[in-house]
Amino acid sequence: MHRSSRDNDDFCGGLQQSRTAAIRPLDGAARVSRFVNRVDASHDGVASAGQTGYGRNSLQLDLERQIQSAHSGSAAAGGIKQVKKRSIALALCCSLACTPVCATTFVGVLWPWLGPLAAPGLVEVVAELQSIPDVEVVTYLHPDWPSLVDDINRQSAGTHIVVIGYSLGANNAILVANNSNYIDSIIALQPSIFTANMSLTGKVGRIVEIYNPNPWMTFGGMGSQRLEGPNIEYITNDDSHPGAPFNSEFRNLVKSEIARLAAEPAPNTIQAEMSKASHPTTPGANPAAATWGKTDTALQRRRGGS
Repeated sequence: MHRSSRDNDDFCGGLQQSRTAAIRPLDGAARVSRFVNRVDASHDGVASAGQTGYGRNSLQLDLERQIQSAHSGSAAAGGIKQVKKRSIALALCCSLACTPVCATTFVGVLWPWLGPLAAPGLVEVVAELQSIPDVEVVTYLHPDWPSLVDDINRQSAGTHIVVIGYSLGANNAILVANNSNYIDSIIALQPSIFTANMSLTGKVGRIVEIYNPNPWMTFGGMGSQRLEGPNIEYITNDDSHPGAPFNSEFRNLVKSEIARLAAEPAPNTIQAEMSKASHPTTPGANPAAATWGKTDTALQRRRGGS
């Protein structure tokens, strides 16, 4: 059967229109309708497949994955926030628990030449002092005495200051005193003659020097220097230079000085009491003083009238 040319044109035109309609972009309603049909088909496939999970199309799987990822993302965000809150609370508790309490006594120890290696006895003393409550012990090499001065001047009000120096450290304890505001006590153990002998000019509550006046027993004078300054208490003995820190007299003196200062009022309290003593109370603030003032005025008037 042969078609005419007109029939062929009509057939080709209809085919072209169907192709154009097939590739024409869908409008909003058509897209929604197709999406619903695909979801219904996927539900039907799932229902027919039962619990096996077969029959799910790619669209449903994508939707479920997106929903699960959204839920997991929100849960993870909430978990992160909760962890952050707990971490902050834990950090605050640790900061409160680990906050150091201000020491009532600060002890600065100046090592001799060669540092702690040359003073095993003083190392033992430092370890004992570090075990005393409310006592802070810091050690310094003898050339680092300016660092000790800085630490002393940074101490809070009410802190007692004790400086212990051995050999060249004892000599430099005088430099510390001359450059500090105030030191409660200095214990100088066997100062050396192999350095300049500076005179004490700083404010020190008490200074005690322990030395051996015989230079032949201290390696030619490494522990035989007599310090110069007012109110220095001297204790002489025949200890060798390496054996001086092991002397029980020296160790007992250090401990007794720290105990004495701990029992005394804080330096700012003493200064406040001295300030009150230097400024007497006005008569209006003291009833007894006011009464005596009125009596003196009356006596003066009587004398003037007579």
